[in-house]
Amino acid sequence: MTRRVLRKFFWNTYDHLGTCVVLNVVWFVLAIPWILVTYFLFFVLVPWLGVVGLMTSIVAAVGALWLSPATLALLAAASEWANYHTPDRSELWAMLRSRLVTGLWLSGAALGVAVVLGVNGAFYLQLPGAMRWVGYLLAGVMLWAQVAFLMIVFHLGLLVARGDLAGPKAIRQATILALRLPVQTLLIGGATLFLGAAFAVPQIGIPLVTASIPAVLAATGERELLKRFRPREPGQDEADEQEEVRTLRDLLRPWDMGR
Repeated sequence: MTRRVLRKFFWNTYDHLGTCVVLNVVWFVLAIPWILVTYFLFFVLVPWLGVVGLMTSIVAAVGALWLSPATLALLAAASEWANYHTPDRSELWAMLRSRLVTGLWLSGAALGVAVVLGVNGAFYLQLPGAMRWVGYLLAGVMLWAQVAFLMIVFHLGLLVARGDLAGPKAIRQATILALRLPVQTLLIGGATLFLGAAFAVPQIGIPLVTASIPAVLAATGERELLKRFRPREPGQDEADEQEEVRTLRDLLRPWDMGR
């Protein structure tokens, strides 16, 4: 599945690279309030909670940004591309409007959950005397709870962005996916986060591609992942392969794409 995901991700990005840049600029402008809030969290939580505060700040920033209205709209567009459909300008605008309220409360809830888990972890680390080892154990549980929380947030953002489910049903389905496919979720979610961080390092990538291209990877990977939950029909494998038949030769010799 990894090769198929990477191949489709490459061509989905190649086909929509210009739109990726434009949408990322829009995303950056709309996401500025979330960026500022999460940036402020680092200066509050790290001095207050130490190493736990650093981890908590990262989890809160990723969760809040991933579920923000701007990112949900971006994921909706990327999901359409992954399904080989190109939405027009009016559809893109509708994607943002329809996910505005949902993104506001989801991102706020994600930030709150991350902070609560972090504060609990820091509290357990400070348990005195004979309770110290119990505190270490409970703090470790809080750490893994933050990782599990990010895995759920990853699926939740894509489910809400596609409009498949909403509210408690979406949270329930995202939790089921994270628990049933933990390795795949960590691989795709981790690759998405790593790609976004890699684009953010040179800073110029932040307003240009740091969210849009990782969104394409996430949407493409999620689409392939969810095929495991669908009944396999005769000839389905062949049909999946025919979705993207281009190879490196088509990139080097684009005039042969119609062969």
